[in-house]
Parts: sequence; C-alpha cells; structure tokens
Amino acid sequence: MIDLANDSRSDLPVLGRVPEFQFTERSGSAFGNNDMQGSINIVNFFFTTCQGPCPVMNSRVSELYKKYATTDEVRFVSISVD
Repeated sequence: MIDLANDSRSDLPVLGRVPEFQFTERSGSAFGNNDMQGSINIVNFFFTTCQGPCPVMNSRVSELYKKYATTDEVRFVSISVD
C-alpha cells in the first residue's frame, strides 16, 4: 500500500510546528494533535451561523470527504469557531 501521508510531505520544507492542542470532539471525547499523527489531515475552520461563504466551503469539504472515504490515510477535521 502506498503511504500517502509520508509520500506527500517528502519534498516539503518544514515551515513551523503546530503547538500541542486538545479540543473536545462532538462525542465529548478529547481530540488533539497526537490523534492526527500519521495521516494527511484536511482541517476546516468554520462558523456554524455563517450564511456567506461557510456553506459553500463546507460543501466543497464534503465533496473531498466523499472522494477519500475509502482510505484511512486521509482524515477530515472540521472545527467550529463560534
């Protein structure tokens, strides 16, 4: 199996590191940067009450999610910022 996460970053420079963080997932479970290790992460920040660009952006993320639904190597994280 192709290791997409490692192959995708093989030629990219490291511009910085995200500091450790921990959020509460919608189920109430803790979720942090350690949970994102070893996969390609698509992160989407949005306002739940936004009626402008947010629905369009979330629709595009949904299209990507459907495209990669069969692989465990791509993870989608949407974070509401209300």
